Amino acid sequence: PLHNLTPEEVKQLAVLLCISESSIRHIAMHPSSSNLIVTLSAASHVMSATPKLSALMELLKDKGIVKITLTAKPISSSENKQNTQCNNSSTSSSLYTCEYDAEVEKKWSGYDFISRLFAPWIGINEDAVSGATHAVLAKHWGSLAVSYTHLRAHETPEHLVCRLLLEKKKNN
Repeated sequence: PLHNLTPEEVKQLAVLLCISESSIRHIAMHPSSSNLIVTLSAASHVMSATPKLSALMELLKDKGIVKITLTAKPISSSENKQNTQCNNSSTSSSLYTCEYDAEVEKKWSGYDFISRLFAPWIGINEDAVSGATHAVLAKHWGSLAVSYTHLRAHETPEHLVCRLLLEKKKNN
């Protein structure tokens, strides 16, 4: 299901995550894990987010959310840059720009998606090694892209890195 946030709450969410509202591509709630999954337009937006955790807890306290996951597909050098640009309009009131960092994108370009999990509601400020969340993300990215075959993950000193292997759906 989609989320139960109002447009104003989505704007506040972006400010409290320290990201541009226009970098948000999709928001969905995973009901059984109470995980709000926020899909961003670029991996560098995920990596540059600096959430204001206390304020997020206050904003979302009555929404049944106990986790927020930021996720994005890295932008490959072969992708059309215009398709990954954020919708920056002159009426945007965001405090944050929506530029992406080509070096960050290049670093993560070998992976199908990256993510960061924040769960201050349950005492976890950030958890880069959440297996349950990555299982949810495999389904999430599989539904947004094509069908998936399996999820492979490994840990770096800073992050858990997941690789979602995709195959095209067969047209029968």
